[in-house]
Amino acid sequence: MVEPSDRPAASSFHGDREPEVSVRTVRLEELLATLRRHLRLVVGVAAATVAAAGVVAYLTGPAYRAVAVIRMSDPRRALTGGVVLDPARADERFSDPLLSQAELLTSRAIAGAVVDSLPALRLLTTRDLPLSLLGEVAVPAGAGPVSLEIAFGRDSFVVRGTSGQWSAPYGSAVESHGIRFAVLHRPDAATARLRVLSHEAAISGLLARLRVKPRLNTDIVDVTYSAPDPYVAQHVLNRVVDIFKSASAEDAQQQSTRRREFLESQLKVNDSLLADARQAVTAFRQRAGTYGSREALAREQAGLAGVELQRQQLEAERRTDESLLAALRDRDSSVSRKALQTALATPGVAASPSVTQLSTQLYQYERARDSLASRSTSHPDLPRFNQLVGSTEADLLHAVQGGVQSAIASLEGRITAMNDLRARQQQLSTTEEEEARLTERVDNAQKVADELRVEYQKAKIAEAVTVGQVEIVDHAALPVTRAGLGLPEQLGLGLLVGLMLGAGGAFLADRMGSTVARRVQVEQLGMSVLGVITHFDRDDKEKDGKNPDAVIEAFRGLRLTLVNETAATGPMVVTVTSPGSGDGKSFISSNLALAFAYAKQRTLLVDADLRRGALHRVLNLARQPGLTDLLVGDASRATVLQTTSYPCLDFLAGGSRRRDAPELLGSAAMADLVASLRSTYDIIVLDSAPLGAGVDALALAKLAGNLVMVLRLGRTDRELAEAKLEILRRLPLRLLGAVLNDVRDESEYGAYAYYMDGYGLTNEPLFRPLVARKPGAGTRVGG
Repeated sequence: MVEPSDRPAASSFHGDREPEVSVRTVRLEELLATLRRHLRLVVGVAAATVAAAGVVAYLTGPAYRAVAVIRMSDPRRALTGGVVLDPARADERFSDPLLSQAELLTSRAIAGAVVDSLPALRLLTTRDLPLSLLGEVAVPAGAGPVSLEIAFGRDSFVVRGTSGQWSAPYGSAVESHGIRFAVLHRPDAATARLRVLSHEAAISGLLARLRVKPRLNTDIVDVTYSAPDPYVAQHVLNRVVDIFKSASAEDAQQQSTRRREFLESQLKVNDSLLADARQAVTAFRQRAGTYGSREALAREQAGLAGVELQRQQLEAERRTDESLLAALRDRDSSVSRKALQTALATPGVAASPSVTQLSTQLYQYERARDSLASRSTSHPDLPRFNQLVGSTEADLLHAVQGGVQSAIASLEGRITAMNDLRARQQQLSTTEEEEARLTERVDNAQKVADELRVEYQKAKIAEAVTVGQVEIVDHAALPVTRAGLGLPEQLGLGLLVGLMLGAGGAFLADRMGSTVARRVQVEQLGMSVLGVITHFDRDDKEKDGKNPDAVIEAFRGLRLTLVNETAATGPMVVTVTSPGSGDGKSFISSNLALAFAYAKQRTLLVDADLRRGALHRVLNLARQPGLTDLLVGDASRATVLQTTSYPCLDFLAGGSRRRDAPELLGSAAMADLVASLRSTYDIIVLDSAPLGAGVDALALAKLAGNLVMVLRLGRTDRELAEAKLEILRRLPLRLLGAVLNDVRDESEYGAYAYYMDGYGLTNEPLFRPLVARKPGAGTRVGG
């Protein structure tokens, strides 16, 4: 576990480097110190938790848990050879069938049936009268909450109610308010109370003690019931599983009955439809006058397929000839010549006599022309042959076009004939198709009827089997040991939980507190610790001699630290202040001045808290005239300086209260006064107002040059201290450090105390700390 560093890191950046953030590990001793600081909280929470655990254990009393094992399945599937379908397993994508059945076990319907069969469950008795001692219990269904007092004699018992009292010997029944019961034996107690619960309250109580837990990846379920009496736990749980099994069997039989009735009605409807379909087929055949039409229909369909294939082939030939004719008629001579060559290769066109004659004649003309052109390009017969070739070629083109047109006309005639034949065949097959449709309708109805009869027979078999989906594997045995934790274990667990809660509360209070309470918080303020003043209560000084001696040694240590910190050759002037009121600055300043005086140094204690200064009461001196009177010129220096009963210690009181006191502290007269006092005294201690009160402390600190900050652990406001210290660091003064006040032995600074048992000084003059005592209240360090 780490947390941000306690000391503020410098906010300077170098180039693109990211600032380094130091971390600090929480040490064990810090955790223990936190627990010591909040020891009362931890102990209080732990004690309250243990007490609550004890009360709960007493009120709940001992409990015995009975366990029964059941199996959620459908034995009818095995008994009927699989003809029974489990409706709970219809679709496992949306629900778990086992959990669904287990939830039915904890339903109010099952619990209500159990309560009705066991009227004793509606009776709530005290611990001295277990339910196993009651017999012949009868409770009316509408009986409301009733409370009865039972007194047990030697041979009989007496029942007292709102309408009188009744007596009966043990083993005999007594009736009161319509409720009948008997006490079988005399219990150990002299009296007991019996309460009658309503029907719904008894059901809720039963369900609260009933637990159902399915075993993983099995259809086995463990059912438990807890009760103060082991016999009651066993009896009630066995009754629960028996009733659940009976309810499951009854429900399964009802489902089978409903399924059989539904299938029976559907079978009747389907038989009616089958009869109608058969009658329709018979009537159609009589109208058509033909039988055995299925074979004829097959032949007609086969012939129709051949005709369709021929028609498609003729359609393809016609499309080819039409495209060839379009190419022959193209104005482009190259396209028409290419189409002409293609047409001459077609058997139907080439077989024409005129086409054959013109083709042969064109071949002869072209051969003769080519022969003359090879001998001379200027032969006089060459133009005549060119003319003959062109005219012959044109005649051949017209002849070929005519042949292609004749082929197209022939194909169209054949296609028309094929269409007529197809129409006749389709007309002939319409009657056959109608007969086939009616026959198929009969076949479908017969198939559905056969399936319904099979399901109907299965439903009748399932209805005859009365076994449900619940199988009792083990009935509950008599529990011999208590369930859960005993009283010592519960108290131990309560103590553990209380310690954990108390420790958590301590850490939460420590982290969320707004005061300076921990060592890390002091370090975060950025000040060194000059001294640690331990807790001191003058009322207890006679009981514990350690307190005064420890405080005395603490101020001696603080005196030595200040001398070392200032390292001044001349007089030392120091201002003592604190962030807020109640931190003990006046206690620190007065006793610090007393410590210097006992060191034979001429010391002046100045009560510069012109707002609420009260050091004159501690020293039993006058407040007027004082500092304010001297600064305004109403008094002289000789009249305001007062001697005390302590050697080497003089005192300058605050003087008259004035609204312009802050201006007086920052005036030239105050600076001249301090300068003149330096020549008279070795140590000048200025007790100022708190920093939160105004600028008084700032003016005095700037004047003195040295400042001591007093922090009281657990009292000083942390945010106020941080804000005032930020202002102080901007002034031309020296913040020597912090003095921690009211440090207790359990604090992290407890070890810093200047004291050890057995080393007290007894043969030297002993000074007692100056403590401001409030009337009617015990006085502690910090005033």
